[in-house]
Amino acid sequence: AAASGHAVHRIDVDLMPAPSIQGVVTRAGANVDFVLILGFEAVTAHVNQLPAFIDVQHALRSPLVLCADTESRMGSHAQSGSSLAIASRTQAARELLHARGIDSLPLVLLAGDESTARAAGIEAATGLSVLCFAERASVAARESRPRLKGIDLDRLVEHARSAPAESTTLIERQHSGRRGRRARIGVVMDDCFDLYDEESLLQFELAGAELTAIPAMGANDERLGPVEERIAELDGLIIGDGHIEKHSAALSAERRFRETLRQAIDAGLPTLASGGGFAYLTRGLRTISGTLHPMVGVLDAEAVELQSRPAFGHVEVETLVDTLIGGPGLRLRGFVQRSWLVRGLAPTERGIYATVSGPRDEGCGRRSLLATHFRPYWPSCPGAAESFIDRCVRAGALAERVERESRVDAEPSDGASRG
Repeated sequence: AAASGHAVHRIDVDLMPAPSIQGVVTRAGANVDFVLILGFEAVTAHVNQLPAFIDVQHALRSPLVLCADTESRMGSHAQSGSSLAIASRTQAARELLHARGIDSLPLVLLAGDESTARAAGIEAATGLSVLCFAERASVAARESRPRLKGIDLDRLVEHARSAPAESTTLIERQHSGRRGRRARIGVVMDDCFDLYDEESLLQFELAGAELTAIPAMGANDERLGPVEERIAELDGLIIGDGHIEKHSAALSAERRFRETLRQAIDAGLPTLASGGGFAYLTRGLRTISGTLHPMVGVLDAEAVELQSRPAFGHVEVETLVDTLIGGPGLRLRGFVQRSWLVRGLAPTERGIYATVSGPRDEGCGRRSLLATHFRPYWPSCPGAAESFIDRCVRAGALAERVERESRVDAEPSDGASRG
């Protein structure tokens, strides 16, 4: 996401119905050399999702590369880094894909101190040729040709193309519901705020948004133009999830950007913030060592980094009051994964929604702001994106009227001119 400026094509079988999965893959899979599948246990998804994956694999018929992260230590994947677990998942995926006519699957083993040993165990169990890379894969920042650290991309392409491939015409992206640009929406996206999914952002595009990526780190780069001008052009703002605790010092260093953002949001710029974006809007993030890194300061509260993750998993909430996405009674689903907690939030800004299922979550809201601890899957709440864009349009029209009236008031009257 950071390298391309676009959301990744994220698939979550616990949130997305089969048509959504099919839609993501068909939009993303046109004219690709190979398909890289991260967290490939999704290939052996729940029984009710299998028809979608069968359709997906039949449509792609492209070389597939399965990637196993041997350092995964979260939730139900606590043992997913073991050779036995990876081999078992690989074999299950291989059998399913073989039934769809895709036989040879390279496997990339990401990270892990014992990668070589694990690779040997997986090769013995599955008969697959394993590409082993000791370093965790990450995108080198802003290079002309993004590279994965520790991975020779040319070698990866060559290895992927060793699998049989057939040319297939996929469904092209259709924007039948799009009505043209109604609002310019800034999406804060960089190496920190990078956990966006394509399916969710598409909802805002279909509602008439023109999405423009805005970095929070390196925001003062002169080549991007003055920060104040870029923010002033926006009708709305989306600040997504990300590992804010890892980048708190760098985010805090961008004082000019933080101040510009605070002024715009305080002035009424409609803003959706989620996950790390929620923490970013507080006074600051306090690290485990006790250091406080100042943040935007829109919310009179403090984000505190925790040694243990307090919440992890899928969540569903129901709005209790009118918000930027519509009236009370709306259901919204998403995924919560954080290593920090917002503390000291005023009671008047809490009680925006109630948790229906999953880890208990409490967000924040006011007339022009909705912030959630979890990462929303916006298609789960039909009409939410359109309601947000409507609010942005109305807010923009009001701002233009106020500016116009202020200019008229500032003009000298005829009497003043004669005087």
